[in-house]
Amino acid sequence: MTRARKTQWFTALAMTLAAGWMFKIFLFDFSPLPPTSTYPLDLDRLRSLAGDRDLPLRVNSVRIADGAFPEYVVVAGGNRTPVPMAWQTFQVVYADKTVIIDPAQDRARHQAFKFAGAYHDEGWDSMQTALARASLILVTAEHWDHLAGVTASANVELLLPHLLLNEKQLENTTLLEEAGLDAGMRAKVQSLAYEGAHAVAPGMVLLPAPGHTQGSQMIYVRLQDAEELLFVGDVVWSTLNLERRAGHSRLVANLSGEDRERMADQTRALVDLGEHAERGRVHLLIAHDGALTDELIAAGIVGDKLE
Repeated sequence: MTRARKTQWFTALAMTLAAGWMFKIFLFDFSPLPPTSTYPLDLDRLRSLAGDRDLPLRVNSVRIADGAFPEYVVVAGGNRTPVPMAWQTFQVVYADKTVIIDPAQDRARHQAFKFAGAYHDEGWDSMQTALARASLILVTAEHWDHLAGVTASANVELLLPHLLLNEKQLENTTLLEEAGLDAGMRAKVQSLAYEGAHAVAPGMVLLPAPGHTQGSQMIYVRLQDAEELLFVGDVVWSTLNLERRAGHSRLVANLSGEDRERMADQTRALVDLGEHAERGRVHLLIAHDGALTDELIAAGIVGDKLE
């Protein structure tokens, strides 16, 4: 090979490697947050809407399943290290009623999932008992892993009238069908049209957070003992997103059909919330971050059994 030919070959190789490196950065490594957020996470407004009468007594949780995603799936710029993922269901307990948040999937759906780990049948059974007693069932997103606890239930017909979906969730028929909520079932659930923050029960306020899905929402809860919790659903999948100030990678967001700009704006708001201690301590509950929930359980802020 002549010197000129070698030079051409090495130049082509260098350009290919450089293009591959830039492609990796674009798809997997670059998902910054904006310097400031425009998302209306107004604690004063949430507290006002929550009120100070007939507030819930406590929040409980149960682990339904486990798994792990590669870090680069969870947070842009991550490596191949597995990040534990949990599928959890939460319960808000009042003196005279209970509310279930995010009834997670059944065993069959979980085991068909690529990143599935252990499934906890006792968790499923506990969730089903709690669902049967619940006055209200809410979901932070219209995906199957937040909803199939109802659609795959042996008591589905009894549960449907207690399931409250917001208008945007109900319009997302593709995802609802994937979750097992067919047209006949959708006709039996409660529908809610709201804009901005909306008090759905004493001490419980819904906050629209479209981005992960069109009907995604956060849920703020204020307890009688003054503890405050914010269920953020899938706005972030892990505290890693908050610690590293980064959302999901561009490739994951595109494959998931997410609105990256909206999610980055919401994530920035959550980061800001954690950095402003003078605004009051609000405990985040991230749908798939079981370690974070375990910390709150250890601190006595969240219970580890449904009632």
